[in-house]
Amino acid sequence: MRIVWVIIGIFLVASCSIGAKSLYSGSYFGVKLGYRTSVETNSDVFQIREDDAWDYGVYAGVNYVFTPEKDKKHTSYPKVVVGIEGEYNRGNARIRQSLDVLAKLTESYGVGVHAGILTTPYIHIYTRLGWIREEYDNALYENYVDGIKMGAGLEFSLTNNISTRAEVIYRRFDKNNFVLKRDDMAFVFGLTFHY
Repeated sequence: MRIVWVIIGIFLVASCSIGAKSLYSGSYFGVKLGYRTSVETNSDVFQIREDDAWDYGVYAGVNYVFTPEKDKKHTSYPKVVVGIEGEYNRGNARIRQSLDVLAKLTESYGVGVHAGILTTPYIHIYTRLGWIREEYDNALYENYVDGIKMGAGLEFSLTNNISTRAEVIYRRFDKNNFVLKRDDMAFVFGLTFHY
């Protein structure tokens, strides 16, 4: 958990050196709500499965918008946006074998990068790639599992410093104490505050 706060602190310090010439350039903080559903669980012999579940959490990061030198007034579009983001989530997912609960998700956290296009001053379309760790109570052996996450999203500005976003995220967790492989998808909505 401490590593998440260290990462967020680095983002905030790094953001001091980036001039916020547009809503999507600079540092930000947000809250999110998501719904996850299991795509594949490679453990049919033991009938192990993951319940569909809700997640909620917070995120923080920093973006940089590439603006051509000749565009002093920042009026030409599209523009390229790149960034890095950390996240912390809570949830109620359960790993089950038949009707027995093997483990309960307590929290997850991760870090990733994203790149996208600012099509207008208000619309940002992007893809993301990152690392995520999920931690469980009542686990059989280890109480965590690492995975990768990738996805795509659309962000739309509501005011001069607030935007909303919707994402589809695919996550893959390799060998762990529950199953050999586990894939899931999450549909996430977020509210972001830029500063």
